[in-house]
Amino acid sequence: QTENYNAGTATADMTISPADMQVTSAGYEGTYDGAAHSITVNAPAGAKVTYAEAGGAFTEEIPSFTDAGEYTVEFRVAQKNYSEYAGNQQVKISPAAITIRADDRSSEYGKDLQELTYTVGGAYVKDDDLGVALSTDAKKDVPGTYPIKVSWNGNPNYEAALTDGTYSVGDAPPDPPKPDPAKVSGTLLTKMTAKGSRSLVLSWSRIEGADGYDVFFAICKNNMRYKKVKSFEGNNTFQWTKKKLKKGTSYKAYVKAWIMKDGRKTYVRSGLMVHAYTSGGSRLYTNPKSVTVNKKSVALKTGESFTIKARVNKLQKGKKLTPKKHVKTLRYLSSDPKVATVSGNGRITAAGKGECSVYVYAPNGVKKTVNVTVVE
Repeated sequence: QTENYNAGTATADMTISPADMQVTSAGYEGTYDGAAHSITVNAPAGAKVTYAEAGGAFTEEIPSFTDAGEYTVEFRVAQKNYSEYAGNQQVKISPAAITIRADDRSSEYGKDLQELTYTVGGAYVKDDDLGVALSTDAKKDVPGTYPIKVSWNGNPNYEAALTDGTYSVGDAPPDPPKPDPAKVSGTLLTKMTAKGSRSLVLSWSRIEGADGYDVFFAICKNNMRYKKVKSFEGNNTFQWTKKKLKKGTSYKAYVKAWIMKDGRKTYVRSGLMVHAYTSGGSRLYTNPKSVTVNKKSVALKTGESFTIKARVNKLQKGKKLTPKKHVKTLRYLSSDPKVATVSGNGRITAAGKGECSVYVYAPNGVKKTVNVTVVE
């Protein structure tokens, strides 16, 4: 208003448009490593960012991905006075490259095959399931080299290069030298008797042509295995005493005769296992004293049979003999099966013309001899 004009008023409309928002984003591209990956969005301070997998609902939680594959993440950015910004980025995770190699294995002929194993190399994430399976046609008693086949479950997070292994089974050992039948003869007969309360005496018969004898001995307890406890060189020792044993305790033993052939010890005869108790402690058991048979000599024609009836006489009446689970009360042995065989029940069967002996054994080796003559 001035002195030359009348006063007046006016109105006007004003529009303020939303400003464009400055937003940047980036996707992810890499190789599977077992970790979670996602996109990144850089928005102004105070802006609200929401995310959604392709076609999904928007939330403020950003999606992340671990397994190999291609994923699209959509995002929106909103802030007062700014236009909403929308965009998307991709997450690309490629399968990791690994190697799966079957480990080579080998074993000696006749020994149990080793456990098959494998080695994983490359970008393997510990504890991931690969479903590795190994197989081989190797056999412990068939020498040779066999493939170890490797397979897996095709885990999509990996691209695997498979390498088979080899399993080697060693050659069979050479056959032991065969003893000279013309040099060795005789039946190895063994016996074990108590001597006092803590000693046992093991004796055996001479084998013609033997170069020595080995003694194997063990206590009868918890399937205790035999151990070679004494070796005698020469052919002039036929007795061995084991001292400082437990009173009233059962022991078992046997003897093997050997010869030296091609520089190696070779067993040529093995006596029956004998079982005896030390005296002075057992309230239940006693050793055999003798064996009685119904006939001391038998004459048979080829093909004929005769059954021995025998019994064991005890050192102490009223006590038991060795438990049958340890050794049979009576055992039978033919000195020449070509002349006559004998069953575990004492049945003699004539096989061919000649003469032989059938030995009727008590558990400790006390025996009775039945002479057998076979005629045509």
